[in-house]
Amino acid sequence: MKSTSVRSSDQRRMLQANSHSFPSNAWIHKIKKETESDKCDLCKSLWIAQGRFNSEKDLPVQTLGHIQHTCEALSTAHIDAHHQCWRLIHGELARLAAPGWKFLCISGEKCLQTLWNDIPTEIEGLNYLNLTRDTIWNHARDRELKRPLSETEEQKIQEGQSREAIAMERFWRLRPDGIAVLPPVGNKAGVFCILEHKRMSDVCDQYVVRAKREAEDQYASFRKAISATIGRTGWQVEQISFITGARSVNKKDFSKNMKFFKVPEASIQSVYSKLTMRVFDVYANILKCMYSSRFSGGPIKLEDSPEDQSSPITTTPLLRILDTSRPDKHKRRKKECQEAVGRN
Repeated sequence: MKSTSVRSSDQRRMLQANSHSFPSNAWIHKIKKETESDKCDLCKSLWIAQGRFNSEKDLPVQTLGHIQHTCEALSTAHIDAHHQCWRLIHGELARLAAPGWKFLCISGEKCLQTLWNDIPTEIEGLNYLNLTRDTIWNHARDRELKRPLSETEEQKIQEGQSREAIAMERFWRLRPDGIAVLPPVGNKAGVFCILEHKRMSDVCDQYVVRAKREAEDQYASFRKAISATIGRTGWQVEQISFITGARSVNKKDFSKNMKFFKVPEASIQSVYSKLTMRVFDVYANILKCMYSSRFSGGPIKLEDSPEDQSSPITTTPLLRILDTSRPDKHKRRKKECQEAVGRN
């Protein structure tokens, strides 16, 4: 917050967020004694464009949490925010981890089906583990068949598709943020590690526990299938979930995850500092995307800067209005001086 590299407008918005005074529709609805709607105008515009809008009461309330995490109109910004934080973590992890670790999906996440085709070429010497698609699915099948179906999947069953075909398709569509493998050396067992990143609302103190539980449940079938396949050969199967809050990073949990890969303590502190600034950047950029969607009709896609994919600073129409409406004391004083010289 005190960094000179952070724009004053971004600092102001973060202060508003921390003091629960950011002018979301829910906040304006409250201070104007319910004369303004608290519903999300961005979702309303999207629903109208898609032909889904029925009535105002069906719309979600536009809180700051809704803007940062669940607003459908800002889904692209949410995904980009997740990817920017994860690219920083994943890249630094691959660079600083102990020798021997092999990291997959460095260039971007892949679904399990694509990932499984790449494993034999990416990591040599794993053929003896029998990590075939049929073997993995046989171990994951029972658990996946017990998972509840979504509305889309229920519709597919009504159209004649079998439940097993739907469950298999859903399983191989899973997209872990990364896979890390440490092949066995001497008497040391190999390690197969699933990497996952969650960007969560950090209003609640237990957000890390909640996010880790969600991540572990998401990949429970895959984790147990891998364990059943290679655990008998002495391999260790782990899942490391990196959790970033919307406005913070739990330092203790982050350090624990990095130490699993034997990252030096000094390097952990350096990466932590970079990550906290990245979290700040993507938080501010989502708010800018909200203003852009509201005033110029479309969200701004966050792009990577040349320097370590840092989030760009984007000037939206609202920001330009704020900047031009703010009194400029320096210009006023300069004008007064010029007028005084002219009179003399």
